[in-house]
Amino acid sequence: MVDKKLIEERAAVKKRKPTYKRVQSNQYAKFREVKWRKPKGMGNKDRRNRKGHVGMLKIGYGSPVKVRGLDKNGFREVLVKNVADLSKVDVKTDIVVISAVVGGKKRIDILTEAKAKKMNVSKVKDFDAAIKALTKTKSEVRSKSTPAKKVESKKDEKVEVKSNDKKSVSKEDDLVIIEGVGPAIAKVLAKEGINSFDDLAKTSVSKLNQILSENSLGSHKPDTWPAQAKLARDGKMDELKKLQDELIGGKKSKEDDLVIIEGIGPAIAKVLVKEGIKSFADLSKTSVLKLTEILEKNSLKQHSPDTWPAQAKLARDGKMDELKKLQDELNGGRKKWTLKSKNN
Repeated sequence: MVDKKLIEERAAVKKRKPTYKRVQSNQYAKFREVKWRKPKGMGNKDRRNRKGHVGMLKIGYGSPVKVRGLDKNGFREVLVKNVADLSKVDVKTDIVVISAVVGGKKRIDILTEAKAKKMNVSKVKDFDAAIKALTKTKSEVRSKSTPAKKVESKKDEKVEVKSNDKKSVSKEDDLVIIEGVGPAIAKVLAKEGINSFDDLAKTSVSKLNQILSENSLGSHKPDTWPAQAKLARDGKMDELKKLQDELIGGKKSKEDDLVIIEGIGPAIAKVLVKEGIKSFADLSKTSVLKLTEILEKNSLKQHSPDTWPAQAKLARDGKMDELKKLQDELNGGRKKWTLKSKNN
C-alpha cells in the first residue's frame, strides 16, 4: 500500500493547480474547448507572467512519482471485462474497475469471483447488495392491460377489439442478461417497445443501430444481440453462456488488450491494430525493426519497442507474474539504465 502522506500531498498540489486556458478564450468561443497552447507573441502578457494573467506551465504541479496513476485511495485501477481478467489483479495494490460495456450476467460473475478472492472493486462497498440489485426481478408491472372494448357492427353484433397492441401485451424479460446490454440501454429499448427476448430477436441489427445512434449510444455494437436473445428466448442458456464467453462488450473479438504491454498506450494500440497486429501472438512474432518502421510512419518514433515482443510472448503464454517482474525493470517500455560507480 502506498504511503497516505504522498496521496495527501498529491491532493494538495492538484488543489492549488490553476486551470490553464488558451489565450483569448474569453473573447472567442472557438478557443474555449481547445487545449492550452503556448503563447508566442512578443508582448503577450501570459508569456511574460504579468500580474493578473494565468502564468506559463512550470514544474511544481506534478504528482509524486510513486502515486502517479493511482486512485484517491492509492490503488492501481485495472479494467476488467470478464472473469479471466481478474487474474491480472493484485489484491494488495490493485482495484477492479468493471467495464461499462459488461452486461448484467457477466457482471454478477465478476463480482462473485472478486468477493471470493477478497478484491477491491471500484464503487462497490457491499458485494451482496450489488449482486442482489442485479439479480432482482421486476416486481411492478409498468401498466395494467385495459379491458377489451365491445363495438357493434352490421355483420356481427359484438366484436372484441383489443386496445393494447402486441408490444404492450408481450411479456417483459430482463434484457440485461444479454452481453453488451446494460441498464441504460435496456431502458432505451423498452421505450422503443423492445421489452422481451422475442422482441429483440426479431429486431434487425440496422434498426438497433438506429435506436442507439438516436439516443447517443452509437459506440455500442448490437451485432450479436438478436442471436443472444434468440437463445435466451428458446431457453438454451448453456449455448448462450458459451457464446457470451467469446464476446467482449457484446461483440466478437479475438483481439487482446495491447495496452497491458509496458510502453503501449491507446494511441499506439490503435496504430498496431491498423497494421494487423491485434493480439499478443501477433506482437510477439513482429520484429523490433518492423515495429520501429510502423512507429516512424505514424510519427511515433520517440517510443522504443525493443521489449514489446518479449512482453507479448509472456502475456500470450499467460505468464503474468514473469511479465510483471519484467515490467518492474522497465520505464516506458525501455530498460532502466543503472549508473556504474566510478570505482569499478
